[in-house]
Amino acid sequence: MNNSPKKLEKIYEHMKVELLETTVENLIISDDKKYINYAPSYQRNYRWLENKATNLIETVLMHGIVPALIVIKKEKE
Repeated sequence: MNNSPKKLEKIYEHMKVELLETTVENLIISDDKKYINYAPSYQRNYRWLENKATNLIETVLMHGIVPALIVIKKEKE
């Protein structure tokens, strides 16, 4: 993908960035969950090794700290 700096500036100028601390449970039970696209077109292919995926699931189940997630929120239609 060829994204020139000018093109990226135009895309980013309309973005609102906020830091939000929440739980995975809140993401799952949120009223907005019907608006969450869990397989967006820009998502790369699955890249996790089995042991890494298992570690992430265990961390979530034990209420551990999970690395940052990037979520793009679109306006409700």
